[in-house]
Amino acid sequence: MPELPDVELFKRVVARSALRKTIQRVVVSDKRILGKLAAQTLIGRLQGAKLVAARRYGKHLLASTDRGGWLTCISA
Repeated sequence: MPELPDVELFKRVVARSALRKTIQRVVVSDKRILGKLAAQTLIGRLQGAKLVAARRYGKHLLASTDRGGWLTCISA
């Protein structure tokens, strides 16, 4: 599990380098992490979208897209 300062650092990196940039390609390496969501559905929702905000909630890193919804990164 990452420490809070690590997650805050990653949030700042995302905010500085990824916001307002178009997502060109989405790769799902392991479909099991998506649960019931089909990989093609995720790809369709993200490809061509832009990240518009990055937030940290505890040890969770969150990023919202211009199409609505949030991505979350949870490290073990």
